[in-house]
Amino acid sequence: MMTIFRAAQFSGLVPALLLVLFLFPGSATASEQQKDGAEKKSVSNVQDQLDKILNKSKSFQKTKVTKKSKDSQKNKKRFQQGKKTKLFGTAEFKGKITKLPKWSRVLKAMAPGKGGFTLQSSKYLQKRADWKKLKTDISGKPELEKLKAVNKYFNQWPYRLDKVNYGIADYWARPIEFFSKSGDCEDYSIAKYYALKDLGFTMDKLRIVAVKDKIRGIGHAVLAAYVGDDVFILDNQTILVLSHSRYRHYVPQYSVNEKYRWYHVPQTKKTVYKKPVKNKKQ
Repeated sequence: MMTIFRAAQFSGLVPALLLVLFLFPGSATASEQQKDGAEKKSVSNVQDQLDKILNKSKSFQKTKVTKKSKDSQKNKKRFQQGKKTKLFGTAEFKGKITKLPKWSRVLKAMAPGKGGFTLQSSKYLQKRADWKKLKTDISGKPELEKLKAVNKYFNQWPYRLDKVNYGIADYWARPIEFFSKSGDCEDYSIAKYYALKDLGFTMDKLRIVAVKDKIRGIGHAVLAAYVGDDVFILDNQTILVLSHSRYRHYVPQYSVNEKYRWYHVPQTKKTVYKKPVKNKKQ
């Protein structure tokens, strides 16, 4: 190092520095390498941070898309369910069964363990044999075919007023009573309801519907059966089993199964007012 200082004294500062670089190249290289290493480390840290941000962003986008897809599926399912439950195009309000003593009496009589739709009495031997034969004939067939068979089978019974059968204006008969005396519209519907249950239909697919017939201006009752994405109507007025959308003259008042009651409110289209277009002067 003394040699360097002497060189700096005689030759000036710049030549001395040049001499240092020439004599000790490793010192400058080490410093530069250290600086380069720090820069590389800094760049590496920045790159790591960017990678983390990008990965987090991708994960967020994936979660967002998945959530959006799930929400879309839920909304689609809700829409389909809503579409299915608009019986006769009405809005529905679901609640527990209250203040329906006639239907409650039938439910109590048809509770599990009380005989149900088995027609055990000896005086119904022929009717029981006919029903068993029908069950055998339609077993394995599509649900819609079963609906048609049941509707046709029970519509063979003659229509009879409750006043004639029971001496009162309105009586909801059990299936066993219908087999014995026949009945009116709600009695047909009740018999068909339990017949379809005997064929394997579940409670959530069946409803007895009290409607107003706009053509005749009277009350009426039918059975609604949910099959696939549609609702089919079993009516004692016809052997045809058609979609509820075909019945424009029925306005449902309420519907029931063994657990729930639905109130029905007809939906009306809102009037759309359009702004008048002014004629342009020519």
